[in-house]
Amino acid sequence: MQRGKPRFEATDADRRVVNALVLSGVPLLNICQHVINPRTGRPVNYRTLARVFRTEIETAVEDANGKVTRNLLRIATMEKESAPVVAAAIFWLRTKGGWRYADEAPLPAQTDEPMVENEETARRIMDEELRKYGRVRLTDPEA
Repeated sequence: MQRGKPRFEATDADRRVVNALVLSGVPLLNICQHVINPRTGRPVNYRTLARVFRTEIETAVEDANGKVTRNLLRIATMEKESAPVVAAAIFWLRTKGGWRYADEAPLPAQTDEPMVENEETARRIMDEELRKYGRVRLTDPEA
């Protein structure tokens, strides 16, 4: 016999709402107001939202970034151009995906990565990194 209140069970519609609101950047406390417990007719509390919708909260942005990136790759490999779609995809990835232009990158002196002085040094570093993971460049004559 079950004791206490029955647990809140999320519907697919609830999951879609939470996913959309997380993608829109709505704070979790505000998302609670949009998920109604059918048993009580009141919004769920923060703890219930975090417990029941944990997967949606943790993966919504990454899933969307993956979809946008795949779409951008598909557009980039098409013969026909679609500038507005490309601009929208780039906007999304810059705002939500953490992408940035090369000139916005931190200076090499501000990072832990080694400074590359010439092309030969860059190739040597790249080969060392690839070999760490058991891979070699396709242009490598030894491969």
